[in-house]
Amino acid sequence: MIQIKNLRGGWLFIPDAGLKLKAGQVASVKNLTPQIEGLIDMGYVAKVDSSPRKKARSRVQTKKLPTVPKESAGLQVPEAKE
Repeated sequence: MIQIKNLRGGWLFIPDAGLKLKAGQVASVKNLTPQIEGLIDMGYVAKVDSSPRKKARSRVQTKKLPTVPKESAGLQVPEAKE
């Protein structure tokens, strides 16, 4: 089975395949009909890759946070003037 996706912002009717697709809807077809092939060429429909993909391992890069220097630890905040 081949999966196709409607890329248009509205309904898409494909009579020779007997399909009515909403915006962004994905449908499975046994084979690509001439109308589907024409819609793919025009950019209204795309073939969806249905092969299982391996999930990429995400490695989180951690950065060391800067430490507060010992000299600045004893700083005082000046008092506000009234």
